Amino acid sequence: MSSSPKMMRNTELGWKGLPLTHVQFLAEVEESGTRLTEIAASLGTTKQYVGKLAREAVDRGLVELMTDPSDRRAVRVVPAKKGRSFLADACAVRREIESEFLARLGPDRSRLFLKALDDLVR
Repeated sequence: MSSSPKMMRNTELGWKGLPLTHVQFLAEVEESGTRLTEIAASLGTTKQYVGKLAREAVDRGLVELMTDPSDRRAVRVVPAKKGRSFLADACAVRREIESEFLARLGPDRSRLFLKALDDLVR
């Protein structure tokens, strides 16, 4: 059995201790900022949980919080430079993993697998 090249991991890119939940959270944050309630709705979770993720992300320098200019009571989450870098690296790792999995399956099984995933999403 041939060995495949080593896949990069987030920890090797300097992102030790950042769980998948932060990737999902950051993927919902628009460049112009996104309200906590919008992120919660998109992730299918509570505003309180998203608030916890936001505080953790602020502590790690991944996002900044700002008052929503259209509603002074609302909070908008804005990606910080470090957060954009983390998300870009996480997406690169994901693409690499997906590519490795599909290569191992081969073209016929990959088509079946992707069709099955598509059926599940619908």
